[in-house]
Amino acid sequence: MEALKATLLFVASSAAVLLRQQHMPTARGLRYVSFGDAQPRSTLVVDCTHPSCRQLTHHLKLEKQRELHLDVGTLGADSTTEQLVKAATLTSFLCPLRGSPFTTVSSNHFDVDSFLSVWVACNPTEALVHKDLLTKAATIGDFRELRLSKDDGTADEVSFKALAIVCWLNSEERRLFYRPFEGKISRAMGEGEEGDLKFHHFLPLLGGVLDDPMKVEDQWKEEYGRVVEEYSLIHQDTATRIERHDDISAVVIRSKQPLHYYSLFSASIGLDTVISLHEGQRYEVELKYTGYIDLKSRPTLPRVEIERLSNRLNELEKAPGVTWHANRINDSGPLLRLETDRHLTKAERYGHPFERPIYSSSLSEKQFCDIVLSYFRHAYKFSGVTPQNDWTWQAYTSFNKAIDWDAWTSA
Repeated sequence: MEALKATLLFVASSAAVLLRQQHMPTARGLRYVSFGDAQPRSTLVVDCTHPSCRQLTHHLKLEKQRELHLDVGTLGADSTTEQLVKAATLTSFLCPLRGSPFTTVSSNHFDVDSFLSVWVACNPTEALVHKDLLTKAATIGDFRELRLSKDDGTADEVSFKALAIVCWLNSEERRLFYRPFEGKISRAMGEGEEGDLKFHHFLPLLGGVLDDPMKVEDQWKEEYGRVVEEYSLIHQDTATRIERHDDISAVVIRSKQPLHYYSLFSASIGLDTVISLHEGQRYEVELKYTGYIDLKSRPTLPRVEIERLSNRLNELEKAPGVTWHANRINDSGPLLRLETDRHLTKAERYGHPFERPIYSSSLSEKQFCDIVLSYFRHAYKFSGVTPQNDWTWQAYTSFNKAIDWDAWTSA
């Protein structure tokens, strides 16, 4: 297995280097600037919103964002990185010397999709050489959706390489800086803008790693190995481990211990709610990030507020010292889970399930699953809503307000 993975990475790397040796005409891209230095007329903002700068982003659930968003042939892309890759095919759009109205690019946070988007804007010609690799890396990093095989069952070498790229970013980010959303640490480091030091560090390095991730294998192999091992385990017996409920866009995933997000969510592709069940009656429910952004590849159901569900579970829960707690739907990844009197921080919730404590419930697995599944089924059946694209936060709010929850609690 290790030899296969190494071979796949070598083949993918060699192909990329060969393409680069064809001497594609280069075009200088935009220059990265801190978010606080973004200028309305000259700065392209990516993967976030800005009150006055033009934007390329998949965060389009507010009217102001839609007004400032640029199309330039990027519609149909799920990640912001994919939008930038499509924009890079328009040679002048990201190249000031060829008529681009922009000279700089910025984002207000550092994560995989945000960083890759900025890198593409700075290196549009090189990005086209790696367009499939960049797009898959953004999908793994942002949506946590990993698929290591093609439709015919053969290994997808580009996905293996994309996983290595993302694990390199993750591992080096933590080793050299701090975890995502740990703002106190960023301020202690003297960072003026959240993630600014990370951008300046990684932007010059990514091109070389895209060409040959094996040269920095020691920096990503630990996380990569864990993900591949868990991925293989969870897909060995899908009949007992993975239970899809397409009518409510949910999946129930059973694993002995909490997993890495990339392996866990590999079983959730095409769905938006993950119900995780672990030994010892430890449970979590998560509304995936796919319901937070403007997903284009498939229609989605609206997010259901899960606070009422946590209230119902607390009426039944008998485990001492813990209560069910849920985040609002405007969180990037709302979690429903048992917590003590100290709730998880955003950084802890964004971190992988195996990194946080998951407490035992007094509810049996069947009892818990029946309640959770019936909750979502009632919400969607009562409203008669069908999957669609282009949801807004206003539409989410209207959908949730119209649900008759008394009918569910009395059932």
